[in-house]
Amino acid sequence: MNKINLSKLPEITRGRLDRIRVFSDFLELAAIRISNRVDPVHYSQREEKASLILESYTEAEQEEMLRYFMEISQQIFTNIEAGICEDFFSHVFQESRFSRQGQDQTPPGVAKLVAKLSLGENPVIPPKGYIDLDECSCGSGNLILAYAEAMTDKQLNYFEQLVVRATDRDPKCVHMAYIQLSLYGIPAVVIHGETLALKEYTRWYTPMYIIGKWVWKSPFSLTGRKSRDDELLKRATDPVYDAMRRAQQFFDPIGKYDTISEEDTQND
Repeated sequence: MNKINLSKLPEITRGRLDRIRVFSDFLELAAIRISNRVDPVHYSQREEKASLILESYTEAEQEEMLRYFMEISQQIFTNIEAGICEDFFSHVFQESRFSRQGQDQTPPGVAKLVAKLSLGENPVIPPKGYIDLDECSCGSGNLILAYAEAMTDKQLNYFEQLVVRATDRDPKCVHMAYIQLSLYGIPAVVIHGETLALKEYTRWYTPMYIIGKWVWKSPFSLTGRKSRDDELLKRATDPVYDAMRRAQQFFDPIGKYDTISEEDTQND
């Protein structure tokens, strides 16, 4: 079980920077470091943001952040071997009052109960070979983690038999969920957006989503329109498809028959 004391993480600047800012910066930096190992679509933009964040921290403080990230990563790898999908962030997020008023994380026991009830006693994988899970207000991702653990308990392989769309309007929640879903090896698209307003600001692809080529099998849309990021990811990771799209653009320079025009996409 979790023996990492993350409650000390926001104190690494000894009060020089606000605790909420430190916690938020740590989450965003960790998310960026994971994303930029696998996602060519957002690399430049996110690398620039990471550099801006790091300017506010001393070398010693940056090393302290890295130490926390490595401890979380190592503990998660241990958990995976034990069939456990533990949430590392929700208690810190809640107890440190980093959440907004009315923004509550589902207690671990409740999350596990909901996951077991949702999966059922004798779960059957759909004919397509995997389960689609949609979490419209994902928080730290604890309900998704509980579902993945429940699948493991039933001898199902969530690495290959589960794909997730997780959405939240709070960037801290988006980053918490992305970090944990990534490190636990869950194929997922984590969207910073507003489900009720059908607004999407950015999307984060977990490594397993990209490695497993899920953008082809299970693309997720928040608005019902195609995602330009998905199209860019396809082109960046599939040279044959990119060549076909380039040829299409050569013969159709004004985009009259473009399958993903500006009007059809949900983000630039």
